Amino acid sequence: MLIDIKDLEFSYKTKDRGNICVFKNFSFCLENSYKKICLTGPDGAGKSTLLKLLTGVLKPAKGSIKLRGLTPNTNDRHFIESISYMSQTLGLYKELSVIDNLKIFAALKGLDIKDSTEYLYSLLKKVDLLQFKDRQFDDLSGGMKQKIALLCAIASKPEILILDEPTVGVDPLSRKEIFSLIDEYIGTNEKSCCIFSSAYLDEAATSDFALILEDGQVILKGETTDLCSKVVNQTYTLEFSKNEKPDIRDIFSLTSRYIKNSPIIDLNPRLGQINLTVKENTHKEDLIDFLHENIKKDFILKKRECSLEDVYICYGMKNHVFVEPDFIKNMNFQKSDDIVVQVKDIKKKFGNFVAVEKSSFNVKKGEIFGLLGPNGAGKTTTFRMICGLLTQTEGEILVNGFDLSKAKNDARKTIGYVSQKFSLYQNLSTKENLVYFARSYGLKRDVQKKRIEKIVKDFSLEKFLNTKSGELPFGVQRQLSMACALLHHPKILFLDEATSGADPLARRKFFDKVLELSSYGTSVIVTTHFMEEAEYCDNFLIQDRGKILILGTPDETCTKNGKRISVKQAFVELIEHNRDKEDENEQA
Repeated sequence: MLIDIKDLEFSYKTKDRGNICVFKNFSFCLENSYKKICLTGPDGAGKSTLLKLLTGVLKPAKGSIKLRGLTPNTNDRHFIESISYMSQTLGLYKELSVIDNLKIFAALKGLDIKDSTEYLYSLLKKVDLLQFKDRQFDDLSGGMKQKIALLCAIASKPEILILDEPTVGVDPLSRKEIFSLIDEYIGTNEKSCCIFSSAYLDEAATSDFALILEDGQVILKGETTDLCSKVVNQTYTLEFSKNEKPDIRDIFSLTSRYIKNSPIIDLNPRLGQINLTVKENTHKEDLIDFLHENIKKDFILKKRECSLEDVYICYGMKNHVFVEPDFIKNMNFQKSDDIVVQVKDIKKKFGNFVAVEKSSFNVKKGEIFGLLGPNGAGKTTTFRMICGLLTQTEGEILVNGFDLSKAKNDARKTIGYVSQKFSLYQNLSTKENLVYFARSYGLKRDVQKKRIEKIVKDFSLEKFLNTKSGELPFGVQRQLSMACALLHHPKILFLDEATSGADPLARRKFFDKVLELSSYGTSVIVTTHFMEEAEYCDNFLIQDRGKILILGTPDETCTKNGKRISVKQAFVELIEHNRDKEDENEQA
């Protein structure tokens, strides 16, 4: 067997919540014929813990674990040299150079470094990073760091690669390169295989075998080619003519899973259409009647092929009860021409390095606006400038009428900010964080109390009020971070990769709230590496190497030869074309 787990039990000890059981009486076996195995599931499902148990980083309280017949043991030299583990934190030495990190991790696994320098250089060359071999690791971009961490994992030529979300927070182009490297490695090494976790269901779909976990239990498992057959007659596309196409916010408020008697359990924009997933045993005729009753426009309903994400949604929804929130009854989106963010020819230099060059764009009231780009493209720098966290070298930024170069504090009072790492105080409880942020925004005591009570209910935080934020499940931290950012009713909400690492269900819930806020007139500016989230945007831009390459609606920016393509395909092709063109110009 590749994996043989019997009666596994494991718990974490916490100060405020006591022992948190992750696995109890957990058993799972997988034969040795699979090369690529994916673990997926929501935050707190046990994915990272299971990988750490497989590597021997954690020890089970009870039960047994075998990995190709070996018991995970970090003192067993044979076991150590057989596997390589890449954690989410990467675990590399920040102050050392790229090549020194490679040499250290290869040597720890028994590779003879004296005879392997050319081999290590060849690895760097494969990912086009040889020119950075002497660069300090901490000075690299996020995508570069992930690639180097992966190279450190495969440098010693292990039989089993264990990777914990190897592409979290990485742009689609870097994701493509990372998985090409993984596929090449396990494809050219006969005995090797890769066990990885991922929140990206398109990555999970490339595996031979997928394991979906929730609350320490397997809710679904099987060969990825077979899993989609478990969801039958539940997936459709909703198409409208160009002139009849309603806004996604209107469709959502009229037909979503929150509506009483709605047959729909999932609704999201894709490829210029609306993807629907419906309840089991829903007849197409009944679905058409429901849609006609609620959407007063002509549409075409077509069956579509089921994806692994659809399977995940259907099985995940079985354990979730959605209660219709008040906002669904009140959503009434109306487009506005009022400009709330105006960016004129901004430039940002760090020494001689130009991070952003001559960028200009506007964001309107109630608009969902996306900033997309690969790691190191300058989008985070752009984002931080319009938040008032960085000062532009040149150009002008107006936020809610305030010039950031003259009235930064006034502008900040009108915005909310949610970052990927969440700006929460880890040693404060959920309630204490909410009170702290409410006071920071200058809310009076009586207003504080009312808003905190309401937002706790809106984000289902009641049972976590006395828990320190550092001990909250990752998904709850995301909810709390957004709740804190909304306490003062900001006119603009900035979301900086706020859904990074979130599973599809968590992302759906998150964007339910984004659609609500937008319908009430809050402008939302997002950065994301989940390209499908850009389909929610009214407009987005893609930039690379500090320059805006394209700006417009999803339909305008994602059409090729008259055919609508995915945001991911448009993104990858545009970046690759731009870089090829720049490289040609440099050579000329």
